Amino acid sequence: MNPSLYSRIDAYLKYNLKDQNCKKFLFDFESYKKNDFQRYKNEISFDNLVANNELLSIIVNDDVNKLIEYVDSDSYKTKTTKNDKVFSIPYYLRKSKEIIEIACYFGSINCLNHLLENYIAKRNSNLQYYAIQSGNLEIIRILDEKGFDFIDYLQYACYFHQNDIFFWILNEKKHLIFNKINLFNKCLIECAKSDNLKLFVYCLDSKANISYCDDQKRNCLSYACEYNNEEIVYICLETKSSISNKKDISGSTPLHHAVRNYHKNIVEILLSFKDVDLTIKDSFEKTAFDYANDEIKDIFLANEKLKQSCE
Repeated sequence: MNPSLYSRIDAYLKYNLKDQNCKKFLFDFESYKKNDFQRYKNEISFDNLVANNELLSIIVNDDVNKLIEYVDSDSYKTKTTKNDKVFSIPYYLRKSKEIIEIACYFGSINCLNHLLENYIAKRNSNLQYYAIQSGNLEIIRILDEKGFDFIDYLQYACYFHQNDIFFWILNEKKHLIFNKINLFNKCLIECAKSDNLKLFVYCLDSKANISYCDDQKRNCLSYACEYNNEEIVYICLETKSSISNKKDISGSTPLHHAVRNYHKNIVEILLSFKDVDLTIKDSFEKTAFDYANDEIKDIFLANEKLKQSCE
């Protein structure tokens, strides 16, 4: 084995095994590999997760009296974050360090009101982010009345399919939206990632720019191809098929993303549009065909455009 490669892998494992959950998972890997559906259900059981974490249990049950006791106790002073398990849910709470964010996520109105009245959330807290995920309009209203701005979080309502929240924010804040030039453009990107077809069409009807690119120079078609969202791919191509050749920051086109993610259906759709260029190379001087597995190569080889480009 290459000594240099071995030392790099060894260093990587030593660094990553500091996380006890990761360590437990790796050393118990053989048992996790077994096709034990009942164990999986038990691992991801929400009741199981909550039962093993006192703070999480208090917030989920929205027990404000127990929360007050807990915050005043020594356990809160020594342990202010929750424990995650290998199959910990919800995923989007893993980075949360403030209990007020957790209260927003679970729609725990009583706990949230108490925390808002008695504690000041850090300025970098993402209360709006977690509140939108909760889908709890009452939580949104409470934060809105406290002066929390939801306009710049509108895109997350698209991503998490909280369509009612999306339209509530629009209706309540329409007088502030006119100067947010890229608001609907960003929403378009998030809809493409999460296959939120309803809001994708709404944003297009609201004059969102289908050619808009994010800071990775990726457009909505690029994300729709990566995440295998057929209907959005069709809409993008039928609206402006030339965006199919737009390179992102790594030089990849939507076709590159579809091929690398083994989305045969998306590749077939892309190749059916005449504007899609098969010869574009990414930053590694590779075309999409260079990344294709055997099944996808067959799709390419059956396509007239590839034959023409080889002539």
